[in-house]
Amino acid sequence: MLKTVVFLCTLFLFTAGCGQEAGNIDGAVEEEYDQSGEYNGEDGQVGSEDKAEPETPEADEEYGEEDGNADRSGADGENEQNEKNEEADMTDYTVLDHKSAAAYPEVKSYLSRLVQNTDLKGYRTFEVSDGWVLVVSTGMRPTGGFSLHVDDVEHTESGVTVLVREKKPEPGAMVTQALTNPAVALHFHNQEVPESITVRETMSGEAFPHWQESAGTEEM
Repeated sequence: MLKTVVFLCTLFLFTAGCGQEAGNIDGAVEEEYDQSGEYNGEDGQVGSEDKAEPETPEADEEYGEEDGNADRSGADGENEQNEKNEEADMTDYTVLDHKSAAAYPEVKSYLSRLVQNTDLKGYRTFEVSDGWVLVVSTGMRPTGGFSLHVDDVEHTESGVTVLVREKKPEPGAMVTQALTNPAVALHFHNQEVPESITVRETMSGEAFPHWQESAGTEEM
């Protein structure tokens, strides 16, 4: 009987101890959940520290602003370059030699007429397939050795101003003893004939008249 009582008491104490230990474990787990707010289950690691922070749009907005500024700068630079190109195109020209002028039959024919009609003085324009050509002649000179050169071509709102300079032979130089008519031809690339054309002699400022279609015998 006594052994039975002792056994029952031991069993009771053992059962009470196991229940208390289980309660402590459950309390610890609940406390861990309360402190972290998250739990990864199998490994028992707290997940709040590994939780990714939400991205802020500040960096994207900053880059977006920089990209916008870059786009605007690129557009402004492109517009400025286009304006420069247009202005450069307006004064983009080549002085034609006799060989180059021969590619344009009307220009070649007119230059030949200037040799035969030395009284012709002034400028004339020709529309060609790849732009237009300006021919300027000084008029009659008593000998060879005279030549006409382009000093500058200036762009204006309505057209162009061409400055030419006549070069005379040195005193005592050996020159052709015949009447001549120095001329120069300018090819303006891929352009239309402008509304206003002014041709002047650089040193004297004298304006060259506009020579129009005629029989080729008028004195300018």
